[in-house]
Amino acid sequence: MPSRKSAKDCQILPWLSAKKDCKEGRFLQIGNSLMLSENFQKLSVGARWVYLALCMESGGKRTVKFPHSAAKKFGISPRSYDRQIKELLDAKFIEPATVSKYQGNQFYFSLEWKGVRQSDAPTPQNLRQIGATGGEKKGTDAPF
Repeated sequence: MPSRKSAKDCQILPWLSAKKDCKEGRFLQIGNSLMLSENFQKLSVGARWVYLALCMESGGKRTVKFPHSAAKKFGISPRSYDRQIKELLDAKFIEPATVSKYQGNQFYFSLEWKGVRQSDAPTPQNLRQIGATGGEKKGTDAPF
């Protein structure tokens, strides 16, 4: 089995880490276009924080289980959680991933907030193929 480079002990910039050695097991990659987008900026500050917490908790996956207990470790109270999740759902940044009340608090990241239909959304595999074939140049506005 080939060895896989892990993010474990990845050193990041000192002002982006609370650890003295700056070694992190997980970190976020956030596009400038997300931070500057009108739709993202329309969200309340609390909803933006919850969205980033969802991104961190997902570990780069499209779906995420995010119960109140997970939100608590990010300093999000249950009342704030309910309000911010509703705002993210209404703004189409996330969608419920399950319909069962026993498996609640599971979401997937939606692309509808930026006008991309789910059926047209590129998959990570498609993005790897585009990168491998040189189809998209770095710095261009890719749909995903």
